[in-house]
Amino acid sequence: MTVLRQITTKRGKTRYWVDFVSDRRHQRKFQVFEDACEYLYLNWFCYKINNRSVNDDAVFDGVTFKEMLHVFYGYQQHRYAHNEISYNTLNRYKSLLSINLNCKLFDITSSHFHDVSDSMKVCLKAFFEWFKYHELIKINPVKVRKSVKKLPYIAKQDDIAKINANSKLSDQDKLLIFVAQHTGARISEIVTLKMTDITDRTISFISHEVRGVEKLQTKSGVGRTIRVHPSIIEKIKSCYVPNKNTYVFWNSRRNKRITENAFRMRFSKVGFTKFHSLRHRAASEWIVKGVNTMTLSKSLGHHSISYTYKKYAHLIHTQDELPII
Repeated sequence: MTVLRQITTKRGKTRYWVDFVSDRRHQRKFQVFEDACEYLYLNWFCYKINNRSVNDDAVFDGVTFKEMLHVFYGYQQHRYAHNEISYNTLNRYKSLLSINLNCKLFDITSSHFHDVSDSMKVCLKAFFEWFKYHELIKINPVKVRKSVKKLPYIAKQDDIAKINANSKLSDQDKLLIFVAQHTGARISEIVTLKMTDITDRTISFISHEVRGVEKLQTKSGVGRTIRVHPSIIEKIKSCYVPNKNTYVFWNSRRNKRITENAFRMRFSKVGFTKFHSLRHRAASEWIVKGVNTMTLSKSLGHHSISYTYKKYAHLIHTQDELPII
């Protein structure tokens, strides 16, 4: 089986054939590599899986590891097109295509991935689990070591002081840090904040940003309202640049909203990249002030209270013994 074969390169564009062993009438030309992978998954692999018999299993005997990586990536392209996985997850699976291994798929052993990084092994494990789910293999050859998760880094007062003292950052840059440390919101939610979502004492987060586009829901799918000190509202109003969409973070020179990536690029130049540590700082201060786990989970926008407890269990102090009743 030949999954992809380059036939011509013209005007900087590469055309590919998708060749099928079973039926040559299914050949088709493609301009984009990913389109060929997705077509291969939808029209060849799904057909063989759903209609295979004992004789059809022989088709997979000669397939190579590299060829099936293309099919697997085509499957992930299909999932991404239907919003089943994120863009970052798709890129992690795309990194598998860099593995230069041309042996047969069923000859693969764990020794072939001895020098592969742990992050790559996680994607490879999902790759082989896919075939295991379809009963093409019985044992997954990739083993991933369970690493001990590090405790979340909590931004210190010195980190915030360095940002406020940096002359290269604008007032809006410093406002982003100020809002993050007092509300515990994600940066993707803060950049979509509008003046219509702000009252005299509260800030509501009802949307977030995905790949530069505003989505009318937060990451967990549920909006939330945070009570803040009036001085925070006054600072937001003092930095507000009037615009037709009432965005808090607005670039008047380019006449558009400032995106999450733009903020990340600015702060990376001054050596600050741990935006999530500001969220952890807000959570830790709420815990110190006695906020219960349920309220904390809703305020942070977590999908479940168990995730909140797992993340901040080392900060939540409870009584070691039951009280006498």
